[in-house]
Amino acid sequence: ASVDRTTDGSGCVAEMNVADLQSLDAGFGTAMEGTGVIIPTLAQVLDAVDIDINIEVKIHDSCPMIDIDQMARDIASAIATDTKERRIVVSSFDAEMLSAVQNVDPSIYLGLLTINVDDADVAAAAGFSSLNIISLVLSDVEDVRRIQDTGLDVIVWTENDPDNMADLMTWGVDL
Repeated sequence: ASVDRTTDGSGCVAEMNVADLQSLDAGFGTAMEGTGVIIPTLAQVLDAVDIDINIEVKIHDSCPMIDIDQMARDIASAIATDTKERRIVVSSFDAEMLSAVQNVDPSIYLGLLTINVDDADVAAAAGFSSLNIISLVLSDVEDVRRIQDTGLDVIVWTENDPDNMADLMTWGVDL
């Protein structure tokens, strides 16, 4: 929500324009300080990488509220200009944010981030594409099937243990 932790500046992102944001040193406090590291736009990130990408949208109450509808239009616009063959997922813990993106472009792949298997019903009812769930709350193949039975893909996050990942793959998670 603010640039205080990640740059040499201070203030709320929602109160700055792109030029203001890109004038900040995004390498501040690291070995890259002073080397020209900037905050890229989403379009710049998409242009720079050739891999599948998850665009996690974080909504915070610590600064003045952003214009969710404008952010949704900006996200959809950046994705629309991307010409690379890859999967782009827009994810958020905020279902309202995902719905705003969906209203702009229903073809965008949307994943509701959660720590609760029961949120599959919420994500499915909203017409999202996946439930992006922290892996440690999945108990067994039945949890995965329950989510998939709602029509959602199951995307797991923050699993670093190879044995646990093997189990998740055996259970049929989608990504």
